[in-house]
Amino acid sequence: MGQVEKFVQMKLSVVIVNYNVRDYLLVCLDSVYKAEKELGEEIEVFVVDNNSKYKPESDLKRFFPKVIYLQNNENLGFGRANNIAIRLAKGDYVLLLNPDTIVPEDCFKQIFDFLEHKDNVGVVGIRGVSGHGTVMPEHRRNVPSMGNLVIKFLRLDKFLLKHKLYTQTYYDYSLNNKTIGEIDVTSGSFLMVHKALVKELSLFDERYFMFFEDTDLCLDIKKAGYKIFYLPISFLHFKSTSYNRNDINFHKNFADNMLIFAGKHSKGSVSLFFLKILLKSYLLYASVVCGLKHKDIEQSVLPPKYIYTTEYSYRQIIEMVEEEAGKFDNVICNPKYSVCIKSLCKF
Repeated sequence: MGQVEKFVQMKLSVVIVNYNVRDYLLVCLDSVYKAEKELGEEIEVFVVDNNSKYKPESDLKRFFPKVIYLQNNENLGFGRANNIAIRLAKGDYVLLLNPDTIVPEDCFKQIFDFLEHKDNVGVVGIRGVSGHGTVMPEHRRNVPSMGNLVIKFLRLDKFLLKHKLYTQTYYDYSLNNKTIGEIDVTSGSFLMVHKALVKELSLFDERYFMFFEDTDLCLDIKKAGYKIFYLPISFLHFKSTSYNRNDINFHKNFADNMLIFAGKHSKGSVSLFFLKILLKSYLLYASVVCGLKHKDIEQSVLPPKYIYTTEYSYRQIIEMVEEEAGKFDNVICNPKYSVCIKSLCKF
């Protein structure tokens, strides 16, 4: 695999934490290296495996020999695994990227063209699109609060916004998803951060296993006086490929990490007390739902559409999926690696 000892300054390091998503990882890496080619500069790519059942090292040696592969002997979670690679990264910027994603060929070039004309940018996030073509709201978020968390759990945000009753919802709907703008928080599934800045802020807080570590980092970056920008560059995110959302442990992990976040950032014990009550109610509801659904969350009932990377570029595929939002259960096939990937659940 690639060597990390020799120091070579470069513009971008990409860090991908893998856990049991071998097929998605191969397509993701294919799109990343095509984006490198359009950028016109060499990048480095880390794959940190969190003790997957099927270790991807042999596939990476065969198909992507430049990848710097790091194998963990246990599942360290998102933040700790990313920190391992960030400490080794040589790039001026580090892109944290989920393995179940596909980026367009011009993705990196567009971002760096933007950064050349903007000062004081700490983080860049972009527009996430599901495998069914719907735009995901989590890439534009406000700072979590008791108010917007309650609204999120009750799914009242769009209703309140429509009737102009409340504006500071958990997801930032004030910014059009096709518009460049400043935001408070973006998603760790695609988060580009200045390397010097993330090292200065001591990387990810390793108390978080999964969830809220991206929110925590974004808040620290904003408190340090840097800006977080959202760019309307679409990428595919199939989401929930490593974890079953109908496993109650998934929801317990969410609640535990929210309490870590609240304990770190809350301004008073009263709000923390009410948050604990809210989370207990949330877990009770989740346990009932998980018990009823047993296996996976609601499956798509859309007709399948097979899209081949031999016929279209990744940018064309993403545009096609987004233009036909809600019409198909899109299956992206890459014959080079003999894999087909799709959304495993309905969003």
